[in-house]
Amino acid sequence: MASQPITSELDIFNAALTLIGQPTLTSPSEESASGRRCRSQYAGVRDAILQEHTWNCAIQRVSLTLLTDTPAWGYSYQFQLPTDWLRPERSEDRDDDFKIEGRKLLANSSTFNITYVCRLTNVADMDEWLKQAIKYRLAAEICNALSGNPKLAESLMLLYQETVDKAKLVDAASAPLTTMTSTRWVEARDTGIIAALDRPLPSDGNA
Repeated sequence: MASQPITSELDIFNAALTLIGQPTLTSPSEESASGRRCRSQYAGVRDAILQEHTWNCAIQRVSLTLLTDTPAWGYSYQFQLPTDWLRPERSEDRDDDFKIEGRKLLANSSTFNITYVCRLTNVADMDEWLKQAIKYRLAAEICNALSGNPKLAESLMLLYQETVDKAKLVDAASAPLTTMTSTRWVEARDTGIIAALDRPLPSDGNA
């Protein structure tokens, strides 16, 4: 059975819940145990994954805004970081000596251009590898609480790491991810996860 396309947070929640054998949601704000667990974990999982790899879909280019206040010592200027800033990717300035402190960037140049990894919240703007990575990691994080299957959670974390590793290779080679390749890879992995749901859960103290 073909995987359903992921275009929203609800799609990610339901894909993760399906992997651990739980009923799907009708709304991301649903007040069920599954809904509350997905919401409590989703933003942290998403941001952690965005910080782990330089996802091409999450790169932004900006000329930072110079602040009137200057650092007390060490640097001549400071700049305000964007509100969606997660981490720097690459400085475009000749003066590459800078430091991030809080929500500010300190440097010795009065202008500063940089590319950075942003907090990408619109699922529709995410590439397929990122969506799949979030799906597997979210499923792993909520698995024990909802299904009580630690072995399945471990398997999902392995699939998450494999997804990130593949994404790094794709981005490094600047090769497009075709729909056919993505679909086949995801279906093969999800088939293995669904099969794992048929295995008996370990009993307390006898896993």
